[in-house]
Parts: sequence; structure tokens; C-alpha cells
Amino acid sequence: MVDGVGLPIVDYQIAVQNQAQLLTQFQKTPSFSQSVAYYQANIGNVHSVDDLLNNRKLLTVALSAFQLEGSIGETGLLRKLLSQDPNAKGSLAQQLIDPRFRKFAAAFSSLRDDGGASASSPANVNSVLAGFQTNEYQKWISTNDNDPSLRQALFFQQTVEDTIDISNSGKLFNQFQQQQSTLQAVSAFRTGIANVTNVGQLTSNPQLLDFALTAFKIDPASVSSSTIAKLLTEGTTAQQSDPLLTTDPRAAQFNLFVQAFGTLNADGGSQLRTAGVVDAIVSSYQTNVFAQTVATNDPVTTTVDFGANGGDTINTLLGDFRQSSGIGQAISFYQNNIGNVTSVNDLVNNPQLLNVALGAFNIDSTKVSPDVVRQLLTNDPSASAATKAQATSLLQNDPDVARFVQAFGSLGSSGAGSEYSSINSLYQQFQLVPAVQNATSNFEAKIGGITSVAGLIADPTLLNVALTAFNLDPTKVPSSTVQQILTESPAAQAIDPLLTQDQRLANFVQAFGSLNTDGGKELNTQSSISAVVAGYQQNLFAQTLATNDPTTIRNDFGALGAVTIGNLRNSFNSASGVTEAVAQYQANIANVTSPQSLVNNPQVLNVALQAFNLDPTKVSPAVVQQLLVNDPTAPASVQAQANALLLNSTDAANFVAAFSSLTTDGGTQANKPNSIAAITAAFTANQFAQSISAKVQELSAAPSLATATAITAPISAASSVSAITTAYQANQFRQSIATQAQEFTANAANGAISTIQVLGNPTLSAVTLGALGLPAQTGALDPSQQEQILANAGFDPSKLTDPTFLKQFINQFLANVSLQNGSSDPLLALFGGGNGSGSSSDPSLALFGGGGGGGGDGTIPIDLSFLTNGGNLNILA
Repeated sequence: MVDGVGLPIVDYQIAVQNQAQLLTQFQKTPSFSQSVAYYQANIGNVHSVDDLLNNRKLLTVALSAFQLEGSIGETGLLRKLLSQDPNAKGSLAQQLIDPRFRKFAAAFSSLRDDGGASASSPANVNSVLAGFQTNEYQKWISTNDNDPSLRQALFFQQTVEDTIDISNSGKLFNQFQQQQSTLQAVSAFRTGIANVTNVGQLTSNPQLLDFALTAFKIDPASVSSSTIAKLLTEGTTAQQSDPLLTTDPRAAQFNLFVQAFGTLNADGGSQLRTAGVVDAIVSSYQTNVFAQTVATNDPVTTTVDFGANGGDTINTLLGDFRQSSGIGQAISFYQNNIGNVTSVNDLVNNPQLLNVALGAFNIDSTKVSPDVVRQLLTNDPSASAATKAQATSLLQNDPDVARFVQAFGSLGSSGAGSEYSSINSLYQQFQLVPAVQNATSNFEAKIGGITSVAGLIADPTLLNVALTAFNLDPTKVPSSTVQQILTESPAAQAIDPLLTQDQRLANFVQAFGSLNTDGGKELNTQSSISAVVAGYQQNLFAQTLATNDPTTIRNDFGALGAVTIGNLRNSFNSASGVTEAVAQYQANIANVTSPQSLVNNPQVLNVALQAFNLDPTKVSPAVVQQLLVNDPTAPASVQAQANALLLNSTDAANFVAAFSSLTTDGGTQANKPNSIAAITAAFTANQFAQSISAKVQELSAAPSLATATAITAPISAASSVSAITTAYQANQFRQSIATQAQEFTANAANGAISTIQVLGNPTLSAVTLGALGLPAQTGALDPSQQEQILANAGFDPSKLTDPTFLKQFINQFLANVSLQNGSSDPLLALFGGGNGSGSSSDPSLALFGGGGGGGGDGTIPIDLSFLTNGGNLNILA
């Protein structure tokens, strides 16, 4: 600990100049470290406002982060504060003068509707703990030096500097708004949007569309005009299931975009073209482009947009942001721990690391679950259908997700970039195989002439393509089954066991049911035909790789094909979890001695079913039991499902053939080595085929996955760590700058210090009165009287946003405190002597840089230029 010398002004200078050393000491104190550890460990258990209010230890940290620990007993006020939207007009947060309450509400009011997801997110935790550290550190310094004025000075400095940041952001924003390029973009939008009356006019005008998307924080390069047209014209029902509006991390942004521009499809844009809406879009566009410009901080652009000193101002804003947001801690944690990550699970099971990794690619870790991230990186075929669907949708719609997979995909394989590249190369070769080309060309040429189910069944080559497109083996689906599922009524389809227990058949019916309802008109659209052809190629390709017949591989992929496929298989086996599933089957099959013991062992049952392409999430244990024992006393619905599978599914029949001996031999046949080998080999092949098919779909959605990524080194390499943390910091800083610009735009007073604001905060008031030499009793007067007194004393709050003046003002406050607590001769007391000799042996002079060589002995020289009458302040006044 660097001890204080008993003079507030000196102690303040020591605290400021030794902050790094002192902060390190403070972080090791038990009370602070234990509070931090408790908060980190328990904030995840807070799911409601009451959960927070009822946990005093958590609430103490949360309130202290905003210098509100004195309000811990005001639970009624806090409950109301957190039960409302703090941005809503008339909310308690808006009514309270003290901005600390508004900031506290912004951090925790989401508890009212998100179950604590935002409050426990790594970014929010880091921010809260950063504020907690700042406040508690100030109190610690003050306590150790036994000097309350020290904390008051530090708090005053921090509060005013926060306002200076908003002021500086506002000034930069004003400069940006006046740039010629900004003015031209705004003018073009205002002129263009005035003439837009339908969606087509918007999507066919790239300049207008880019402006509109940017206003809603949507990268124009990340979404096609056709996708936007679909979003704005599809009905409400379709929008409720549209991935961009539901599961995409940018869903909130797309929903706001649709809310604003959907009027084009409803009223010809009348509402959109109103002055208020246009102004809001323009303001949002300016804010987002400005924030991106500041966060990028390109020296050339910064100088052009903000002048010679613009870069320095931005660097100051960035430094303050790092300190106040906790991002420095997040980056440090990532740098210190990413080297320990060697698998996908290591990454997704560490929220702090995952938050930085996703944040580097503009992906909100609160919007993408760890399961979906795991699926993105491993492409696990055994994942739930919902997880696989969301992962696929993200890759199809969000380029940021594709870039994330490029950067971290190596955790899920021997090298994700090379793996996708290998699959892409093999797939391109496969598409040129004559038999594949002939099959797809034949389908495209003939399907237009098919107008009935009978016509499809009568052409085996067409039916082969149609079934394969949905990963159905044409040799295992009888034509009678096809006839049945395509021609039965919708009501019958809804309860048909084949369709409820096999999603592949259900998808097939959805695509080809048109033959029985409209003569194939919907089926024969170009998009439907293209989807069937793509599905056929992808599934046949995957099955070819999974079967791995040497002759076929050599003919289709050349001499090196087998080597490449072998590498892909090894990579899949090591990263997908299939090896573990096989090992569990081998270890537990000996315990399976009856149909009942099979259905009671999920690990064994899942492998057994999937070896025959039966989905464990669709075929219930009760149906499996019925398949094997044919119990006449089983529920009618179970009997019906089992009978339907046996009659119409070759896969189900083969499953029964493999395990029906459990009813007679106590598991002898199932436990034979050749049986175990056959089941596990079939299971592995099916899982590998599903993985390859999914990866081909991903490549189709995001071709960049097969190309080199900007981050090519291992994730723990210094270059990769630097790239990730730099991108993460830039993205988080951009959001902070956008918020500050919005605050300034909404109310320029947010970037200024007012006298009433100073008087409304006890600490700000105490420092101000102290600096002006006014008695503390002044604070008891009517606010209007206090304002007049401060004005008479020459107080101009606007000057506080000048960093030089701020420093002088704080020094004057501390000097006045010293005078009040010092000897009868204050100047002599300050300089530590009563004889005016200024002896070099005097330790106080050494502190001020005098006597012993200006601090060359390791002491800290103190700047006392504020003491001269030539400054703006007069401490003797």
C-alpha cells in the first residue's frame, strides 16, 4: 500500500499516479474478491426482480456498481424501478433526477421479462463488476488514507469524465452529420423514399435499401434484396416462423425493420413516409454509421471526418469505455484461458470465453444457445431436430455465423476450413459424375409432365430421385407406401404413424403431395424442382461417401478420393461423439437380455434404432417394445403404430430381424461380435452420411466456408487471439458509441453538466461547494437559492467538461480541504515547513518534486501549477 501523507491534495495525486499498483492491491482484499466471486457464481440464479432484491449480497454489488449502495433498504423504490421499461416515457427511471438510478434500471430491468438472461450475460456481469470495482476502490482509498475528501474527488472526476465522454461523442457526432458524404446519403434517402410506394421499388434501389438496412443495424452485405422482399410481403403467419424474425441473433433488428417498412405492403408506404418515421430512420442511420466509423478508427477517415485531434478524442473514449464496461477484464480472461481450449465443449461450456468468441463476430451470446454453437462447430447428427434446424438456418442467413464457424471450426475437426474445402471439392466432382447428371437432367426434363401420384410411381427413375432427395432409400420404400401417404386425406396424414414417426416421409409428402391436390402445379415451380435436385445430389453424395465402396470411390473421385474420405471419416469420428456412442453400446449391450431391458437402456436403444435409420425421438420405447413382442394387450394406438411400421418400413422390419431374438435367447444373438460390429458400423455410417449431407447444405448456404478464413492460425496463436479480441473490443465499443450518440441526440443536456444536476447529487454538491469555499450549510437552502449563490461565486458548470479546468477544480477542492484541516499558515502547511527555507531535507518538498532532485529518488512529483494566481481558479478566494 502506498500510504497517504495526510494532505488531501497530495493523497489524491498519489492515488491517481499509482492507480495501477493500488488497484492490484485492492483486488486482492478479501471483501472485494469474495464479493466478486459470489456475484459471478450466483447471478445466474437470479430469474426475477424479487430474486435480486431478496439476495442482499448480490444486490449490494449491483447497487454499488452504480454508487447506489445507500439505497439498499429502499426495496419499494427499487422494485418499481426494475418493473418498468427505463426508456419508457413516464417511467420512474425517467422521473428520477439522479441518472444513477436510470443506469441501474437499464442494467437490471430486463429481469421483468427475460428470466435473467441479460443480467447474467458475461457482458453485463463484466460491466457491473467494473462499476463495483471502481466504487469500492474509491472507498478503499479514502478509508486507507482516512480522508473522505479523497473519495469525493475521485467520484467527482469520474462522474464529470463520463459526461465529458458523452459531450465528446456528441461533438464528434455533430461533425459527422455535417460531412458531405453523410449529407448526400441523407438527402438521397429523403428524396428517394418520398417516391416509394411498394416493396419492389425499395428492393430494386440498392442505395435506398442499403440506407434502410443500415438504419436498423443490418449489414446490407449480409442479406439479399430477394430475402428482404420476402420478409416484407409474406403474411403474418409466415413471419411468425421466419428464422430471420424468430431464431436469428438479429431477429430484433429485422422485426423493427419489418415494422417500419412493412407498411409498403399494407398502405403503399403512407405511414412510412411521414416526417416522424423518416426522421427516425435518418437519425438511426447516422448514429450507426457514426459508431462504426469511430470504432474502426481508421487514421485517414478519422482525420477527414473529425479533424487532427479526432483520433486522440476517440482513443480517450476507448480508454474510458474499457475501464467502465469491464471489457478489459473480458479480453484479459480470453487471452489467459483460450490456450486451454482444445475441444468444442471446452469453448461452449465457458460462458466468458464464448461471449468474446461470438462477440468478435457480432453475435449476441444471449441469443444463440451453447447447444446451437456446439452444433455449428460439430455438426452432430444426433442433435435435436430443433437445434440442427436453427444451426442450419443461421448458416444460411447470417454471414457472421459462417465467419465464426470458419474461425473456430477447427475445434470440431482436424481443421474445419480444410474439411469444408475437401467436402466442397469432392461434391463438385460428384455433381459431374455422368450417372448423377443423367438422373438430375432426366428429373428436370420429365417432372413437369407428371400430374398425378400414379404418374410419379410409374416412372422408377423419377421416383428414385424424389425419394433420395429426402434421404429415403428407394429400395426400402414400396410404391404402395408412396401411393398411400400421397393420396390419403390431410386428416389421415396427420395421424398416419409412418408420417408421425419418420420425418423424412413427412417432408416427402409436403413436397410431392401437390400431385394429389393441384396436379403438381406447386411441385413444378422452379424453386421446388431445384430443391429436390439439390436434396438428391446432397444425400446421394453423402451416402456414397458413407458406403465408401472402393470401386465407386475410385470411379467418382479418382485415386486420391479414398484418402480424402478417410481423413473426413477420421475427423468425424474424433469430433462428433459417435465413437463414444459406439463404445457405450459395446459396453452395455451385454446388459440387454430382453426387449424391456433394451428400451430401458437409452444409450443402447439410440444406437440400435439409428443403425436402421429410425429416429429415437419419433419412435417411442413403447412402440419399440411392441415391435419386438407383439403384445395384444398393448394400447391400440401403440399397436397401430408398430403394425404400420412393420407393414410399410423395411428399416423397421430389419430392426425387428436384428433384435427379435431378445424374446427367446436372452440376448445371445445381439451380443455376438458380428452382430455388434454390424450394428455399430451401420450406426456410424448413417451418422457420417447425415453429417456430410448437412455440411453440403451449409456450403450451399455459405460458400465462404470452403475458402480461406482471415484467422488461419490455431485459435490459441497470438495472431488469432489478437484478431478475436480486437474485433470483440471494436464491436462492443461501437455499441457504446452508438448509445452515447443516441443519448446526446435525444437530449443534448446529457452531454453537459448543469448546476441543478450538481446540486442533486450529495457528492457532486460537496465537492463543488468545497472548491468554491462555500460552507456546507449552503446545501440546506432552497435549490433556487443555491443556484444563485453558485452563480455569484462564478461557478460555470459548462467549464467542467474541459479536462484542464476539471483538474484545477478538483485540486482547488482538495486544497481548500487541506486549508480547513491544516495549520494557521496554510501555504506553509502545504509545503511542510514553518521557516520558509524550503530545505531539501524536508520530505514534503520531495513529494512536490523540490529539494532532492525533482523526484529522481523514486518519489512522486506533484503538479502544483493550480496554486498560482495565473490559473482560472483562486484557492485563496
